[in-house]
Amino acid sequence: MITKTLAPSKCGVVHHALRLFGSNALSHLLFLATSPLLVRLYSGAQFGTFAVFNSYIGIVAGIVCLRYDAALVGAASTGQLIRLSALSVMCALASSLASSLILLGFIQAGTLSFAQLPHSAALLAGFYLFFFGISLVLRGTLLRAGDFGTLSRLTFFQASCRSAVALVSGVAGIGWIGLGLGEIAGKVAGNGARPFEARLIGRLLTTPKRFRLIWKTAKQFKVYPLAATLSQLIDAGSSGLPVILVATLFSPAEAGILFLLNRTVTAPITVLAGCIADPLQKHLQDISASAPRELNEAFRTHARKLFFFSTTGAFLTALLLTPTLQRIWGREYAEVGYLANLALPAIWAAAIVAPLSRVLIILNRPQLKLLYDLTSLTLTCGCFYAAQRFGMGFHSTIMLLSWLNLAAYVLYFSLCWHAIQSLKSVNTRSCVESQAS
Repeated sequence: MITKTLAPSKCGVVHHALRLFGSNALSHLLFLATSPLLVRLYSGAQFGTFAVFNSYIGIVAGIVCLRYDAALVGAASTGQLIRLSALSVMCALASSLASSLILLGFIQAGTLSFAQLPHSAALLAGFYLFFFGISLVLRGTLLRAGDFGTLSRLTFFQASCRSAVALVSGVAGIGWIGLGLGEIAGKVAGNGARPFEARLIGRLLTTPKRFRLIWKTAKQFKVYPLAATLSQLIDAGSSGLPVILVATLFSPAEAGILFLLNRTVTAPITVLAGCIADPLQKHLQDISASAPRELNEAFRTHARKLFFFSTTGAFLTALLLTPTLQRIWGREYAEVGYLANLALPAIWAAAIVAPLSRVLIILNRPQLKLLYDLTSLTLTCGCFYAAQRFGMGFHSTIMLLSWLNLAAYVLYFSLCWHAIQSLKSVNTRSCVESQAS
């Protein structure tokens, strides 16, 4: 798989995005189809406990490879791709072990809402994070090869295994851990569906000379762990902290409601943004390499398209989600639809800005994303401080958080636009200088 390089695809961004979205839409429909059973097999408090666990691994998962996986798409050669893959796996192994021990410390110390987790959750987190790191490497190599078909099939296969294991575990009555086992089963099955070529990476790790090549690659791409890892950690913290803080300030049951909101609405929107972002990044990467002067116009064109699709989706969500969930899940969980309407401003903005933000990776400007991430984390913490300070209710807190996140996304878009305009100014200046000479 790693050594395979496909011919450059002639299909456009929309084609690849629709292909990936199709598999993710089927995965989401599978979750919706099984959700009436899940909400009856697991209580709101169990969903809340799993939400705390899921938020922790969500915060750590993005940096489990120290973001070296992000460099796989732009690897200059097969040799560099293999070395980056080996480096990513090494980081995943070390990070998953460290993250497991940190969670164990949080549980032992009773930090925030982690006190409700059993000690076995730390072991569960370690397994999940390692296999998540492997899946990031697999995803990066498939994106580099332009193999969106395989990526689509793996996505649906993972969702199928996750739902099946969660249902079986729920029937067995093992509690919220059944949901965690479903997450692990999805990652393991997804990686096994397209065997990972560990033999190539193993050869790099067994000889000192080849190990030095990995170390040289690590120093060559040091911008990823230094800037991108910190940025990703802060970004994930902004997304994962609300569930943890809701469980702490309000109740595990309300954290469970927020988790269902994320799984039903926010996660599909995030996945859709990712389906657009992956082929969009490859498309903009090709433009940047061959005709950098056209990057500005391509960015503007895709921004207009994303605005149209996001606005249409937000309107349909506001109109249909609440009555649909009430019919599927019953009145007890109809609150998820009401919360979705409160969170809609932030969800709408995320669908537009998240795919466009890949331009910062292409332009190697991770410090701008770090600025956005710091702003978002500050606003998130400020929101929950205000909720505690002024005795705000659960719904009021979610609404305030949504509008603060909208403001953060406006800043994020402005930073992406600034990066594009800076590149345009450099290209114009270079053109003038070449004409003068």
